[in-house]
Amino acid sequence: MSEIQDPPKKPRWQGLSHIQINKREALSGFRWSLFYNVINKFILPLTNNAIVVRALGPEIMGPYAILYALYVASDVLRDFGLSQTYMRDHDMTPRKEASYMALGMLQGLIPASILFALRDVVANFYHKPVLSSLMIWICLGLVVNSFWTIPKAKVLKAGRIRESGARETIANVTSVVLSIWLLFRGYTYLCLVLPLFVNCVLNVLITYALAPVTNFRFDFKTILKTARAASSTVGASILYNVYVQSDKFVIGKLAGINLGQSLAAAGLYSQAQGLAMKPMQLLSVPMMAPLQAAFSQNSRNPEKIGNIYGRALAAALLFIVPLYAIMMVAAEPVTLAILGHKWRGSIPLVQICCIFYASRTIGTLGGTALVAGGRARFAMTSWVFAYLTAAIGCVIATQYHRVEGFAWAFSVGAFTVYAVHTLFAFRWYRPDENAKTKLKQAGTVTVLSCLFFGMLYFLPVGPWIALALACVLGPIAHLAIVGMVLERAPFAYMSVPGAKRLYRSL
Repeated sequence: MSEIQDPPKKPRWQGLSHIQINKREALSGFRWSLFYNVINKFILPLTNNAIVVRALGPEIMGPYAILYALYVASDVLRDFGLSQTYMRDHDMTPRKEASYMALGMLQGLIPASILFALRDVVANFYHKPVLSSLMIWICLGLVVNSFWTIPKAKVLKAGRIRESGARETIANVTSVVLSIWLLFRGYTYLCLVLPLFVNCVLNVLITYALAPVTNFRFDFKTILKTARAASSTVGASILYNVYVQSDKFVIGKLAGINLGQSLAAAGLYSQAQGLAMKPMQLLSVPMMAPLQAAFSQNSRNPEKIGNIYGRALAAALLFIVPLYAIMMVAAEPVTLAILGHKWRGSIPLVQICCIFYASRTIGTLGGTALVAGGRARFAMTSWVFAYLTAAIGCVIATQYHRVEGFAWAFSVGAFTVYAVHTLFAFRWYRPDENAKTKLKQAGTVTVLSCLFFGMLYFLPVGPWIALALACVLGPIAHLAIVGMVLERAPFAYMSVPGAKRLYRSL
């Protein structure tokens, strides 16, 4: 009689910790992110700006800038660092995932309730009664987003960049179409806040279809343990996001000699930021999705983190930072072409914000490496440098009430903290010799390319001619510099095979 064997045991649930993202998958994720970012960060926002923002003007967009800054800062509190904590957790179980989800749902109610209670206070502070009713929409958006935290983290941890980008595109297309339709129907503020809420709803529904979480377990012991694990991460995220949103709060109150001018200045500054961040959104944002997954999956391997960080930083220096030099040349013609002459005050602010976002592009890589490697507490406390620098700058700017002064204050503060993040990321996560060589070469290329674009900016020609020269001659000059520095051959990368070779080398 044959021996009766027990049925095979069902393998232990592993969540997503078994998934590993290699270089090939990271490059694929970057390509898909780049494709969707061209749509979501360029085509759709610029279409919305050219139609909706151009028509509404700074006086309407100023109060909305305050409102949107409140939404973004509160949404970070709602996330509470759970996304990154979930992605770093290599010992996920169904019970833990249920606790993550329950905590995400609970904490979504906190910032929404606080904002709802303070809506009249905010409206009175800025002497803009319409803010009180508009804040109800962002409170509802925060509640809806509380169901999004863990499903979104599951999608990113699985490396499903293509699906995540498609989800964002569907939500953004719907929002932009709705905004334009409401504008032509005669609505002003509603054509801004209602699409924002609809965007939240669509993101939640689509993400749930991609990575559903059906367990909601209110295990308070596990929830408290999860909250402690997320505390250092959320601390850094809160300080960062409060900093990058507080400039609108300060400008909306202090810039200009009266409150009406201050709110309009907040609108000018907000749109300047939107234009200045385009280079970052084109390449830096697509880089971060696969990088966050790669960092989180190597969180216990400092050497691996160092090598990933070194290569990512070299790529940013070669391909992203020079774009900010082009953007500074393009500030005037691009602003007037997209937004119109009523937004002329945004032109110098675009150039100042380019310094902000160029330093952010570099510093965010270091900050992400610090958080992934367990140095989130340092990434959090180092933001004191940014706050102190910006506070001193704002005190000086208050003497003159010019929006440019406040823009410089926050840009210099950002440069300070991002320099600290970069220095200490190098100290704790050292790249190997190959990555160090690439970094030195990339730094040399960046300096030479930026000097070239600076020369074009100061030529005695009109802004449109300077922009045309930058767009036509800039890429050629940049590739020639890259070829000379990397291979001592200026034409080495001026072909399709050469460009692919450079791309793969990073």
